[in-house]
Amino acid sequence: ALTFKASVKDLINLDLAYSPPFSTTKDPVMYIGMILDNMINRDKKLVQPRELAGMMEAGEEINIIDTREKAYYNISHIKGAKNIPLKDLWAEADSLDKNKKTACYCNEGQTACNAQNILINKGFSDVYNLTGGIKHYKKVNKGEG
Repeated sequence: ALTFKASVKDLINLDLAYSPPFSTTKDPVMYIGMILDNMINRDKKLVQPRELAGMMEAGEEINIIDTREKAYYNISHIKGAKNIPLKDLWAEADSLDKNKKTACYCNEGQTACNAQNILINKGFSDVYNLTGGIKHYKKVNKGEG
């Protein structure tokens, strides 16, 4: 992709020969293209780790949803986060305030993107995906989380 100076649109449509034993249905290069497209076109809102930490420090009311399984949440999570695994989110979303700013996170961002889509479809008005998930959050915020 870099060699032929691919654009974001090229990355999304790049066919790198799907091969289940070696790769997912969508190649990581395609995922990068989709993420960049969302960032450029603002189709999906992203929040950076420092930005989320700043919102929390400022006392901003925000739903923070950890979309990982409970075992991972129990090991480590962002302070104040509610654990709603992705598989349960559709059923449990109505227990949250739809008008409150909401940030979803997972390990790296992919599952939280799916959660973001679910919440948008459920009528939430201001939903963010934490860029890089809890791994990036902990790295940027010096292990906090």
